[in-house]
Amino acid sequence: MYEIMYTAMPSFDVGFIGTHTGIYMNVYHIVPTAPLSLNNVNQMIHILRTELLEPLQVNCENFHRYIAMYSLQDMFGEGATVLSESMTLSNTDMAIRILACDSQDIIFRVSLGEQDTSIRLGEEGSMTRLTQLFQHAGIM
Repeated sequence: MYEIMYTAMPSFDVGFIGTHTGIYMNVYHIVPTAPLSLNNVNQMIHILRTELLEPLQVNCENFHRYIAMYSLQDMFGEGATVLSESMTLSNTDMAIRILACDSQDIIFRVSLGEQDTSIRLGEEGSMTRLTQLFQHAGIM
């Protein structure tokens, strides 16, 4: 008799950081239910840039966290669940205003056991490292 062991796919967090201020804000927690494709990852990055960061850079009042979250969920379909990270209103407003005055990078965080690994997209070779991290974690 064979025993089948189920191991849940690792989840990951998505946030952004001000390149000059160093302020980090976690925005989403994503729980894959099936391996993501490279196309999924590229579409996710596109949505984060165009629906979350670009409007924020134009006007700090345009922080469309939920619009981008629903776009991500539609794109993933049943392949992942996208959850919005809870943020206290006063801290969020201040951080958003400061981050809007800075340039931002998207950061992906994956926890594997006791090891947390972060990939900052603005760094050289980051897309390759992100793909390798997701493959190593079993997300892709």
